[in-house]
Amino acid sequence: MHRRLLLFFCTLILCFSLLVSRLADIASQTTLLAAAGQQSATVLQVAETRGTIYDRKMRPLTGIRTDYVAAVLPGDQSADLLMRHTPEAQRTALLDRLTGGKPFLWPVDSGDLYARGVEVFPVEQRYLDRQPAVHLIGQLDPATGQGASGLELAYDSLLSAAGGSLQMRYFTNALGRGVSNTPAEKIDTGYRSGAGLVLTLDRELQQLVEQAAQPLERGAVVVMDPQTGDLLACASVPAFNPNNPAASMNDPDLPFLNRAFCAYSVGSTFKLLTAATALEQGIPATRTYECRGAIEVLDQTFHCHNLNGHGLLDMQGAIEHSCNPYFISLALEIGGAPLLYKAQQLGFGTAFEAAPGFSSYTGTLPDPRELTAPAATANFGFGQGSLTATPVQIACLVSAMVNGGGAVTPRLVAGSTTDGTSLTEPTAVYSPRQVFLPEATAQVREMMIAVVEEGSGTNAMPARGGAGGKTASAQTGQYVDGEEIVHAWFAGFYPAESPRFVIVVLCEGGESGGDRACPIFRDIADGIAALGL
Repeated sequence: MHRRLLLFFCTLILCFSLLVSRLADIASQTTLLAAAGQQSATVLQVAETRGTIYDRKMRPLTGIRTDYVAAVLPGDQSADLLMRHTPEAQRTALLDRLTGGKPFLWPVDSGDLYARGVEVFPVEQRYLDRQPAVHLIGQLDPATGQGASGLELAYDSLLSAAGGSLQMRYFTNALGRGVSNTPAEKIDTGYRSGAGLVLTLDRELQQLVEQAAQPLERGAVVVMDPQTGDLLACASVPAFNPNNPAASMNDPDLPFLNRAFCAYSVGSTFKLLTAATALEQGIPATRTYECRGAIEVLDQTFHCHNLNGHGLLDMQGAIEHSCNPYFISLALEIGGAPLLYKAQQLGFGTAFEAAPGFSSYTGTLPDPRELTAPAATANFGFGQGSLTATPVQIACLVSAMVNGGGAVTPRLVAGSTTDGTSLTEPTAVYSPRQVFLPEATAQVREMMIAVVEEGSGTNAMPARGGAGGKTASAQTGQYVDGEEIVHAWFAGFYPAESPRFVIVVLCEGGESGGDRACPIFRDIADGIAALGL
């Protein structure tokens, strides 16, 4: 009896043990199934792009600099490879990231690790610290990534839509750790598609101009195609660092100011318009005037920069030596109204819209009623008084002297691109509107060549190819410590025969165009020749 009870009890214990074991096994499988159900994917954001801004030859003006990052999954074979090829000084930091178990990005020197099995991606940096054409391109709002100024703002919608992103999707376990040796999924949504905005600028020329313009301290340089009005380069000095704009916020030299689009007193550069208007009206280039150092207009005396006078001059001599009394007498003979009409036809007094909502200053012209006063006409004739203009407007004036008398329409944006290789939706190019007779501008052009060869612009003479131009020392009526601020200009073309470039140089407070602006023009012309542009 006792033996049967003992056997029954032992059998019962065995069955109970088997039941507990089975229940534990079922519970374990349920836990594993639950854990498996908790497995998911982690998406690693590798990079985001914005539409590229290109030059006329489809070379990028933004995203010039490329850095590289490795996408790392701890525990994966690529992580071991990265550790072996990481400099010893950085291995401790890398090891800390690897022990976290989650996918991450790690900066690397180049893309060479890709060939060794590490997933490496190029990441564009939007701007250089010395960003080409920064005053035109503008900058982004660091908080939103949207355009805050310049073309970035004007074409924010286009550039945002042209952007994209690159992500890596990794499988992870319930703890959020990557599952090693499991292929990651690359998610490319238009990353580096090449879409963006195309400008008329030439990147090589832009960088040349910006380098040459540094001695100006405060000023601007504009290079224009005289046949089309395309802006080939446009620089303002000083510039700002778009990666650290806060550093320039309190700079008294106002580095955020785009001086190429600002209006200034233009002085003797305007004598080109006066000369062309006179020639068109039939006043010959042989017309003479004896400069005695000053000229009386009613009860007002206008002085020449040469207080001793230039003596007897014809029109070419007056252009060469920039004689004020000659051009005052010439303006009084022409009358103020014809000069005003020609200036308006060339775009003086009208803003240049570089892009929607992004325009230059209009500049100022004398009121027609003002020009009924002889003194106002006298001032207007040699570029003083209430006349102001932008470097872009002066480039349009010189272009008319070069292209046979046509008023060009400035253009900065050439169009857009969907792939970074071909132009789509090009902007309109307008044929020059005839303003002067070709015969008149041909004579002025020869006078401008004489300015460089033997007149006030000899410091602008390039090493080869010749050039033509006009100097100016423009009085402003503004004073600092009792001294009047005088802007220095040189507005010219290169080369002398069949000119392809109009180059305008402005130096704020530079006093003498011949001393301050001419050497900048010469360096740019020599640089153009060296680059073979």
